Formats: sequence, C-alpha cells, structure tokens
Amino acid sequence: MPDEPNRNLDEQLSAWARKRRDEAGAPFELHPATRKLLQDEVARTFPKKSDEPAAEPEGWWKMFWPRFAFAGSLCLAMSVLAGLLLPGLAK
Repeated sequence: MPDEPNRNLDEQLSAWARKRRDEAGAPFELHPATRKLLQDEVARTFPKKSDEPAAEPEGWWKMFWPRFAFAGSLCLAMSVLAGLLLPGLAK
C-alpha cells in the first residue's frame, strides 16, 4: 500500500505534537494589567477606521497631484524647448 508509510508518518507527527504539548504545560497567561497595556498600545498603533468616510475637501487633490505634476513638468519642458528652438529656426 503506497499510503501506509504516510499513515505511519502522520501517527509519528501526532505523537510528537502530543508530547510537545504535554511538555509545554499550561497556556501562557498575561497579567490583566499587562494585557490592558498591550491592548491599549495596539489600539493606539492601529486605530479602527470609521464606517463613514472622512470629509476631506482636498481628497481629489491627493489623488490627482502626481498627474498634475507630470503634466505640468511636460508643459514646462516643451515651453523651454520651443523657446530654445524657435529663434534658431527663424534665422
């Protein structure tokens, strides 16, 4: 049977896991004051997001400023290039 070695391996792993759990003893418990400090720190670090969206009048600007900056820099570069080339072409 091809799955017989796998069954034996599964049994060995289960036995080893049981042995490790028995050696570990009771689950680790935090002191209530330490648990509260930890939970407060997590709440400060990762605040819950509110369900209603924040009213940001500049929200559209935050989303589109890279595009405006790129388009503006292209316009500026083309203006400088035209200013340099057009006088030379007029001669």
